[in-house]
Amino acid sequence: MKTRRVEHPFEAAVVAARCGRERGDFGIRLERTHGGGWVADWAFRLPAGLGERERYGSTELRGAISMAEAYPSCPYCRATSIWRCGACERVSCWDGVSEQAKCAHCGVTCKLSGTIDQLRGGADR
Repeated sequence: MKTRRVEHPFEAAVVAARCGRERGDFGIRLERTHGGGWVADWAFRLPAGLGERERYGSTELRGAISMAEAYPSCPYCRATSIWRCGACERVSCWDGVSEQAKCAHCGVTCKLSGTIDQLRGGADR
């Protein structure tokens, strides 16, 4: 799937993610901040394949990614944060503590470090 770069004409986006423990797909809603970053404020279960059909990976979101205090957590395992795999660049939930995690998409184990400043998502309609 090709990713297009745009100057984010929308104020909210959805990123497709997968639970690292239960392997269920879910969406993460992010709102654009005044500083140009994105804050995750909602998460919801997605039927398998819906993320691709809704094109939740069609646009590159750039800017600091943070979690709102009110972020409800992964809808499957209740992990309160996320990480992006260095191999496949997809998103999985994260407990916020572990120093490494196995990607729920490609199975690669990654050492976690740094911050997320780029994700692939789609406009929240």
